[in-house]
Amino acid sequence: MFPDRVGRVVLDAVVDPTAFSGAYEAFVRSTLVDTESVLDGFARACEERAAASSPDGCLLASLKTPTRPTVLSVLRGGLTDLDAAPIVLGAAPITLLTGNEGSQQLFAVLYRPAMWAAAADAFYALLDPAQRDPMPLARLIGVVPEDDPSVFCPAEDESGVNASHAVECADGAPWDGITMEDVEALASEAETGLSPLIGRLFVYWGRICAHWPRPVERYAGPWNATLSNKVVLIGNTNDPITPLASARATEALMNGNAVLVTQRSYGHGSLAQFSLCTVQMLQRYFIDGTVPASGTVCDADVPIFKSAAAGADADSSVEAAAMRRGAEEVARFVAKANRRGGLARLGLFV
Repeated sequence: MFPDRVGRVVLDAVVDPTAFSGAYEAFVRSTLVDTESVLDGFARACEERAAASSPDGCLLASLKTPTRPTVLSVLRGGLTDLDAAPIVLGAAPITLLTGNEGSQQLFAVLYRPAMWAAAADAFYALLDPAQRDPMPLARLIGVVPEDDPSVFCPAEDESGVNASHAVECADGAPWDGITMEDVEALASEAETGLSPLIGRLFVYWGRICAHWPRPVERYAGPWNATLSNKVVLIGNTNDPITPLASARATEALMNGNAVLVTQRSYGHGSLAQFSLCTVQMLQRYFIDGTVPASGTVCDADVPIFKSAAAGADADSSVEAAAMRRGAEEVARFVAKANRRGGLARLGLFV
């Protein structure tokens, strides 16, 4: 809106603006592109950790059977089992943990590789037939408040779900003429063609836009205004909700006014897996105004299934350690905001 007043701006975890401001089916098709590859990465990382150390390295791998020979099949089969035999949570009110709820929580886990090791243990406790214990996962995700584990369904809504819908419904195209049959068809397409884990639920989350008040005006492009400074875009190679393809599409739409930095990592946004290369690039950009070269690629420095704190010894540089601590602090702030905003509770995106 004011291209001549753009300072130093970074867009991390980028959505395709054409799809986001267009029909909902376009947004769905553009955003769940890499969800299953991230889920596969989580499952493979568990198997590799178990094989490299011992089964105790990732207990979830110990649930493999001849009919469920991989961690991925253990997860999918376990979620199906929860639909057939839900777990009863709490006493008043009673809440059922079904496969749908389990899928939402697994989707939320994919956002943060730093919690994958703990999440694997939590899903082991949940899916182990001898335990069927939902509490480790509930505490990890934040469904159950740490100070009152008896509250599974708090009366006060702190999820901020309406805020997410307000943005999505106001920025997207009107749902005029879309029927429930259309929604069901899109849900089936998303489930079978995009993400069996979350595709159907993702479509259902958006259907509230059919009833949401329309804004007086909304912006739907163009996206190629000449800016006073180039914008830096950051895209992960394995992001469960904002795929790298969206960042590439945005760079093309901005017609030379943006530069894309690709980070080879898992999770939602560059903060999900620490990269010294990315942090140093941001430092140069914000402090000195140095725009990264086109085609810049950064690698993550924290391995999957290893917390950022545990990986700190990988680089003894005082500067790198300070940057890592700063990135971790920002990541904690974002995670806290996401919990308050409903992402951790419902798997919603930001």
